[in-house]
Parts: sequence; C-alpha cells; structure tokens
Amino acid sequence: MSLYTTYPRFQKHGLANKHSLDAIRSRASELSASIIPALESALQNAHRERDLLQNQLDAYQYPVVDKLPPEITSEIFVNFLPPYPACPPASGLFSPWIFCQICRRWRDIALTTPSLWRGIELHLDDKEQFHKSQLHWLETRLSLSKQCSLSIDLRYTTPVDPNKFHPSMKPFVDAVIRHCARWEEVVMRVPLRDCDLLDGDMPMLRSLQFGASDTLLQASPGVAIFPPSTIFTSAPQFRTLYLDSYFSPSDFVLPWAQLTTIIVNDGLYDNECADILRYSVNLEHCILTVVDAPAEVIDLAISPLLHLKRLLFYDFIATPSSRAKELLGSLVLPSLTTLELSADWFVPDPGASIAALVLRSGCKL
Repeated sequence: MSLYTTYPRFQKHGLANKHSLDAIRSRASELSASIIPALESALQNAHRERDLLQNQLDAYQYPVVDKLPPEITSEIFVNFLPPYPACPPASGLFSPWIFCQICRRWRDIALTTPSLWRGIELHLDDKEQFHKSQLHWLETRLSLSKQCSLSIDLRYTTPVDPNKFHPSMKPFVDAVIRHCARWEEVVMRVPLRDCDLLDGDMPMLRSLQFGASDTLLQASPGVAIFPPSTIFTSAPQFRTLYLDSYFSPSDFVLPWAQLTTIIVNDGLYDNECADILRYSVNLEHCILTVVDAPAEVIDLAISPLLHLKRLLFYDFIATPSSRAKELLGSLVLPSLTTLELSADWFVPDPGASIAALVLRSGCKL
C-alpha cells in the first residue's frame, strides 16, 4: 500500500496536513522499532547456527591428533615413514613432504623434526633440465636433517658411455660429501670420473653399496682406466660392503682388512673376486657371483680366511666355470659353517668340491 493510497489528500494536493504528517511519523517509528529487534534476532540465529556447525567441524577434524604435543606428533610422523635406514621416496604418500601439505601446524612440526629427513634417495638420469631442482631438493633435505646420522642413496641411473656427453654429478657428490661425517648407510653409484671426490672423514659409516655407473669399461677387466682412487678409508666403523656390477679392486683403495661382510649383487670377474678375498682377511660373511674374465690369469695365492663363517658362491651363468671352481679350491676356511653353491657345481662329481674344502680347512659345515 503506497503513501498516496493511504493518504488521499496527500495524493490529491501533493501536500499533507498536520494529521497526515503525524501518521507518517508514527508509522516510521513503528517500522524503526521493529527493524532493530528483527535484525538482532536474525543475527543471533545466524551466530547460533555458525557455532553449531563449527562445533561439528571441530568434532570431525582430528579431535585427538590436533591437540597432541608437538613431540608426540613428530614421533608419529617418524614412525609413519619406512623405518630407518630405508630411504623414503622423494614424493608421494610415504615421503616426509606429505606432512607439509596437511596444515600449517603439521608443516611446522615436520620441518623442525630432523629425523624425518635423514633418509635421502636421489636417482638421477641424463635429463639435465631437472638437475637444478633436484640439487635444491637434495640440499634442502641435508639441511633439514640437522645433525642426524644419514642414510643416502645417490645413483646415476643412465649408463655412462665415455664417448658421449653426460651431465656432471659433481655438484651432487659435493653436496653429500660435505656431510660425510654423518654418513651411516650409503648407496653410491656414480661415474668413475667423480669417484675421486668421495674422500673425507666418515666416523659413522657402517655400510656401503658401491659401484660405478660406467658400463663400457667392463670390456677390459683388470685395466685401470683412471688412477686408483683412495676412498672410504677414514671410516673406522665401516664393516659391510655391497658391490654392484662394475667394480675392479685395482681401481679403488678401500679399507678391505676391516670389512666383515661383502656381498656382490651382480657378477664380478673371477680375478676380481680373488683379489677381494685376498685383501679382506677379516671376512665373516661373503656372497660372490663369479664370471670368467677373458684372457686373465687368476692369482690363487689367498691366505686362509680364519673368520669366514658363511660363504655363498654362485656362477653368473648357468654352467659353472672351471676357473671359478679353481678359486673355491684354493680357499682354506677353518671357521666355515654355511656353504651354498649353484646346483650345477655338483655335476658331474657331486660333493667333490665340498669334501675337498672340508678336508683342507678342517671346518664343520
């Protein structure tokens, strides 16, 4: 209903008498008096509904975890990851970065928990455009780990052809070697040209998986392409060595005499296996996979291995070589209790090699 319909004289003359003006003022006051309580009531209802919804959200969002002390939350984070010294993936569900993506509080806790970042895995290829970001990622992880012991898995996954250009791994090796005093478990598979960088005091190093990513160099066994590198020698606790496919003891000076466990993950030439057994006088556990070296003479003068308790001796190919059998036939192992050979070793003379070893060594298998 309009003002002109309610007050005809106002509509007719365009003016209002005193009575009409009083009615207008009275109606305006009534409206003003009703608006404020209506707004306040609506505002209160809105506040009550908001508080109810917020309470429901609070009850749904991590009611216990969100209230835990930071020390307990960080311990939960650490136990969620693969157990150390296993290295968590760089990204994804089981990466420590996952905690930085939930909320600000979890991010702050994760970034101030050094033990979350002490397992570092980085596998590089020849895609140089990604190396800058990968180097930044590596340096960030090393920094976040503070003074924790480190488990590092650094590999160049593209086989290195000396006749082709490959991006240098030197910045990555330099980055990790600056923290070598904290190394505990290390996988290092880098080009031979970068191996001389792997030097420094490593008082905590216990286990090393080592090999070169160069592959074509295997064509000339026993020939040192580079001058021998002295590496991992300042590591008084170094006891366990895993060797990858390309490795020649003549290329590297390692603290062989202090090693108690050597595991060859892939085939090594028989003369290289003989050198390893000759140098490693304190071996207790050994796994060897042997392949014949072309046109090589094996030096079978190996001193008795007085502490070797467990020997697993395999051929890299199905048919056992006579030279590998000669190598086994040269060993004296008085403490040996466990021996495992490829099945083909028992053909055509079952047990002859074992019987000779037991008789020669005086061991009890």
